[in-house]
Amino acid sequence: MKLTTFVAALAGGCLATSAMAQSDALAQIAELRAQLAAVQAQAGNNTLTEERANEIKSIVRDTLADADTRTSLQGGGAMAGYDNGFFVSSADGNFKLRLGVLEQVRFVWQFDDADTMGFENRRTQLAFGGNMFDPSWTYKVVFNYSAVSEDNIGGVSRTPYGEEDGFDLADASITKTLDGGLAITAGQYRTPFTRATLVGDGVQLAADYSVNDYFFSGGYMQGIMASWSSDMWRAMASVGNQIGSVNGTWNQPVSNAQDFNGALRVEAKLNGSWNQFNKETSFRGEEFGLLLGAAYLHSDTNDVVDILTEAGFDARNAVTVDATAMFGGANVSFAYTYGNLTDIEGTDTNTWFWGFTLQGGVFVTDKVEIWGAWNYFDQDESVTNAYNEAASIVSESAIDGNGSSNFVQFGANVYFAKNGCKWTTQVNLPLSDNSVTANFFGSTGSWGWTPNGDGGFTSGSDASILTQLQFMF
Repeated sequence: MKLTTFVAALAGGCLATSAMAQSDALAQIAELRAQLAAVQAQAGNNTLTEERANEIKSIVRDTLADADTRTSLQGGGAMAGYDNGFFVSSADGNFKLRLGVLEQVRFVWQFDDADTMGFENRRTQLAFGGNMFDPSWTYKVVFNYSAVSEDNIGGVSRTPYGEEDGFDLADASITKTLDGGLAITAGQYRTPFTRATLVGDGVQLAADYSVNDYFFSGGYMQGIMASWSSDMWRAMASVGNQIGSVNGTWNQPVSNAQDFNGALRVEAKLNGSWNQFNKETSFRGEEFGLLLGAAYLHSDTNDVVDILTEAGFDARNAVTVDATAMFGGANVSFAYTYGNLTDIEGTDTNTWFWGFTLQGGVFVTDKVEIWGAWNYFDQDESVTNAYNEAASIVSESAIDGNGSSNFVQFGANVYFAKNGCKWTTQVNLPLSDNSVTANFFGSTGSWGWTPNGDGGFTSGSDASILTQLQFMF
């Protein structure tokens, strides 16, 4: 082979080898570029995903913040909800408003000669309560509508629970709680005398207060009250305007405090908790509870011309003792009250009136309770005759001065949501014919009775039946 030919062949081989190497390098570079592009694309996708995630998180945070703001009423962390009543409260609990409603719808049928019957809204109440500034400052305001017309007898309102014909103010008080179980209440509140009055509306064993509680109750009063409580003892002392008069001005002669008006009540809880005695029913599953109570009341008429002063009396004094036992599915209670009157000279006339209530109930199922009550009332004939003359009651039975009365009630309660939703049906039997008590209770309508033509009841023939649906929160 010629030298030139060999050199040419060698050069061609080298060139071919160089071209192949270059081609391989370019292929590798292209592959690396492709991988780099894939990595960059993947990195870009991850970045986009993170951005979207951050956007979603931001939207969620804004939504939750908006929901919190709406829930708090845009008030700096305030709260709202339901806890034994609807409430609005600041986050720290220093300011709270609680709302409550009581509605009692009733049908009554009296078995008199005319078979009197009809419907009524016995009570319609709107209640406000809570605390201001800190939990030690509390307030209570209750507006009440009742179908009952107000009248006065015995120096106190016939409807002592703020039950006038129309919408009126019942409770209106401010309380400051102090250390050591002490508290001071000022305004209009229930007189600390009979236990049933202090238990309150909507939590009675029957559809209404007992016959004797309507007569003897101190009802409401305007004034100032000091109270103290411990694990076993509780005491309340109140002074103010004439007991049983409500919504009066400071210089109103009907109710002002020119003479002493006051009440003192002491209670001993021998077993159980105080909360379980805030009602008259003992539901199944509750612990055994035993409560004893005693109270004294003095109320002056302030020389107001009413049925008491027309009868020649000026003031009344009364004492009461009571006992309540809760058995976790059954209850029994007894209350005895005695009172007397002084004449316009301020001396004791030895005129008296007294009565007692014995009642009890037992659950036959978890939601159905049967109950019964016996009310007895008696008073001195001079009181009866004085009332009769002052009220111009001229029936023969009234002039005879028959002062004693017997009343029996019995019935059943169906609890749909304890006292929050309750249906009560009861029978009312007057067992004696007495003009004064008949006129009194017939006027209030509290037990579904209307006096007969001569102002009294006909024993056994003026029975009535009532059925009542209650809704309360």
